[in-house]
Amino acid sequence: MDQITVVNRELEDGQRLLVALLAEGLEVRAAFWAKPTEASKPYLYVVSPLVDNKGPRAAIEVAQDVVRKTP
Repeated sequence: MDQITVVNRELEDGQRLLVALLAEGLEVRAAFWAKPTEASKPYLYVVSPLVDNKGPRAAIEVAQDVVRKTP
């Protein structure tokens, strides 16, 4: 399997996003970087009970709102 490195900027951006999500009141149970396929880039996955409680659309709306507000 091909090894890739998540660079410091991606790690810092991910950390900043997680802090912003928490500040917005989103409960985060886990977060991790993963590369879903060999050909894709790594993505930050966030695990939250909001998906089970209110559905994926509610979680996506919160995340999109936070991303728009976060530098």
